[in-house]
Amino acid sequence: MRLRSLWIPIIFLLLGFFWALTSEPLVNFLYSNYTSVSESTIRTLNRLYFVIITGILLFYLIWRQQRKRERSDQQYRDLFFANPNPMGIYELESLQIIEVNNAAINKYGYTRSEFLNMSIMDIRSGEQETLVKSIDFVESQIADDQVWEHRLKSGELITVSVASHRLTFNGKKCNMVMITDITPIIRAKQQLETAYRVEKQLNKELDHNLKLIERSHEDSRKMGEVIDKVSNLIIIFGPDDTISWVNKAFIDFTGYSLEECVGKNPGKLLTGPATSPKTLATLIQALTIRKFVTTDIINYKKDGTPYWAELNISPIFDRNGEFEFFISIETVITDRMEKQERLDRQYQAFREIAWTNSHETRKPLATLLSVVDLMKHAVSEAERIEYTAIIEQCSLELDEIIRDSALKINNLEDEMNPASEKEVKIDT
Repeated sequence: MRLRSLWIPIIFLLLGFFWALTSEPLVNFLYSNYTSVSESTIRTLNRLYFVIITGILLFYLIWRQQRKRERSDQQYRDLFFANPNPMGIYELESLQIIEVNNAAINKYGYTRSEFLNMSIMDIRSGEQETLVKSIDFVESQIADDQVWEHRLKSGELITVSVASHRLTFNGKKCNMVMITDITPIIRAKQQLETAYRVEKQLNKELDHNLKLIERSHEDSRKMGEVIDKVSNLIIIFGPDDTISWVNKAFIDFTGYSLEECVGKNPGKLLTGPATSPKTLATLIQALTIRKFVTTDIINYKKDGTPYWAELNISPIFDRNGEFEFFISIETVITDRMEKQERLDRQYQAFREIAWTNSHETRKPLATLLSVVDLMKHAVSEAERIEYTAIIEQCSLELDEIIRDSALKINNLEDEMNPASEKEVKIDT
């Protein structure tokens, strides 16, 4: 028990000592000066005054502690209901929802009264058996995040990450859950996979075009006309690794003229500080043995601007199988790589926020719920004071965590919704 929990008994002890030391002299004084009043009457009045004074003091002290407890209870409720992530509490036995915060109401579209008349099965789109098994599996106090599909009141399905914590609430075994909507992440990954499949198909078509070019390489004029109409950056270089020809798309994009390119080594012309040495080693090895090679690489324009390119280099052989030259086809993928990098940063930020919300807030919030429940059954004022101190400390911890999470969410929203397109930059 903390020292400040003893201050009420100390006050009463001091008051008792004071009264014990002063009441007898006071009675004698009054009896000697007011002989018309009996000594027993004076003593009775003395005791009555003591009871009245102690009663008033006790009422004031209890009222003051009650005010503190009410403020602490209100702080807990504010922290629960003001959490930016949807939160709820449901009973384990019946799966009935018994409490939700404002974020859950705003996210799912149900009113609070509608929520309290629902079970968690009403917002899940999966099978009940799977959900019950997952609840039974959680034997520890804190469960790892699980991914579920929830249904909003509008009928829309969203993918969520759910962190749960088992606790006792109002005398019932319950689970407290914190929900993070990861639908944007899932959709972004699906879009990226779709883009990858499309790009893969385009590469197949590009390979087919290369084969067509290879079959018609004897007619250099026709080959030049065909290649010039391709939007990819195309370089032709010989066995001595010097450029003999580049297409118009290459000239327009890099800023080099044909004269500046002819006779130059493509690696020395286009690579720079951010180009991976490992990638260059892979290219050199493939060129040495005259094998087809494909890789992603950072190249540089004439003005020094870096860009990402998907590089496909094919060796071309004549009808006798003798090597003649290499044809290099670059597809500029700077936008795709930047989108992937931005998506990775956003995904990591979401995971950090979700981890913070689902782990760092569990201990103080669970402690708050448990202490509030215990406080309802406290039998002494000392216990109430101790519980109040615990609630106040946990409330401060939760407030700091929630402020930090809100700041991270705001920063992430700013990154996901830029005011304007920014200039392409590659970290060198």
